[in-house]
Amino acid sequence: MSWDAILNSMLQYPKPSQEDILKIVKVASSGQNESVSISGKKLITVRCGGNELSATGSEYAIHARVLTKAVVIAANSDPKNNPGVNCLLSTASCATANHLASSGF
Repeated sequence: MSWDAILNSMLQYPKPSQEDILKIVKVASSGQNESVSISGKKLITVRCGGNELSATGSEYAIHARVLTKAVVIAANSDPKNNPGVNCLLSTASCATANHLASSGF
């Protein structure tokens, strides 16, 4: 299936809800609550609204945004290139892709 066909098929369905986005990040981080841990460091704030989710802490930040034609997940850390953040970013991307695929996107 071409990318154009994939994007066109996505437009036929509503975007994931705020709860769906939060669930994706919870699943990706194996978290039970509204906090996310990376390499044993807990993120202290999780905000969800307007098809966006962000989680921030003293050393980490994760942001997920659902657009009309794409889902964007970004993460950063101090120090840069922290393996835990890179692993979460990869895992969250896979979880998002699986969620969208199973939801008919």
